[in-house]
Amino acid sequence: MLKRWHIGIIALLALIAGVFYFVENHVSHISGPIVEQAYIMQPAWSDSLRQAISDHGGSFDELIFYAAEISDSPQGPVFAVNPVDFKWLAQQHVRAGLMIEIDSMPPNTDAGPALASAVRDLLGKASAAGATPVDLQLDYPVPSSQLPDLVPWIQKAQSAGPTPISVIAEPDWLSTSEFPAVAKTAGSFVLRESSSPNLDPDQARRDVERAAHVGVPFRVSLPTYRSMGSSAAADPAAMAGLIQSWVASRPELLHAVTWDRFTSDDDPSAWRWVTLQSVMSGVVPQANVQVQVRHVEPTLSEIDLVNSGTADGSFTSNVAVTWNDADLSDYRALPDFDEKVTGRRSLTLVPQPTLSDRPVRPGEQRAIGWVRLTDDSNVFAKPDDSAATNP
Repeated sequence: MLKRWHIGIIALLALIAGVFYFVENHVSHISGPIVEQAYIMQPAWSDSLRQAISDHGGSFDELIFYAAEISDSPQGPVFAVNPVDFKWLAQQHVRAGLMIEIDSMPPNTDAGPALASAVRDLLGKASAAGATPVDLQLDYPVPSSQLPDLVPWIQKAQSAGPTPISVIAEPDWLSTSEFPAVAKTAGSFVLRESSSPNLDPDQARRDVERAAHVGVPFRVSLPTYRSMGSSAAADPAAMAGLIQSWVASRPELLHAVTWDRFTSDDDPSAWRWVTLQSVMSGVVPQANVQVQVRHVEPTLSEIDLVNSGTADGSFTSNVAVTWNDADLSDYRALPDFDEKVTGRRSLTLVPQPTLSDRPVRPGEQRAIGWVRLTDDSNVFAKPDDSAATNP
């Protein structure tokens, strides 16, 4: 039978163990505005991209540029360098980071020295142009079973110079016992939640909490794009909700959100700037698609869909077109619509199913049809779900 003092010692030891467990597993949280960054993944530097960086680059703490790719070949590692305009970035005073993608390269390949040489050359070119990178990210999505092989790669990249190195981490890496050593070798990591545009925000919150237990500073990447050729698209409302929740409370080790990716007008798969700007503020963007008539010339009028909102908008209604004091001379529905004359002075534009795959983007003015009359007359157009449907 235990004596009373034995019970007291056991209780004290249990309390001490509980305190140590709490300290080891406790994650400190903070609130307030969160640092925001963005990836620039475009392989070519268009005038539109330069204009977007000039106009909006200052809204981000850092822009991370896709700078190079390393891949395997029978002759050894092959480096393909993306032509980042470092001199222009220096003139724009952009705080720039770089990202190197490692593709089709077995982790145990002895390419570490080649990687170090390539990193050294890349950083040297950037520095010589006056655009010294603030960090360099390694994107090497290996299976979680091969994580230990990442450590020497990170160390070789670190040997190329003083620029901090981060590793881009897949969410499933957080469940392994090997990842903390990888993250601590690098000193920081980016939790990639942007592999698919269909991100579950609740899962992202859980992943961020788990990432904080690794014990090193980290960032999280979130999607801003739609998959071309499919309906999969990042949900601005869900992303704005994540920003709202992390502004209210987030792990102290979560240092930034990195948007995947920065937008320009010639990138049809990324959000428009007004959408991203709204989401970055934690405000849910709203579409505002309206039907408008443009009087192009006497007797000719064009019917447009115009989105004056901040989010991509859908349109599913028929459009009733009417006019006075003239007869119909000619008419046509434009792509994604059919037309049907419903009277001497009326016709209906009927949306085709293909329209659902082509949202009306913020700021877009899209012609959907036109009418030419026998005399100059006012033309009116409005959504009308009661109008005739497509036969």
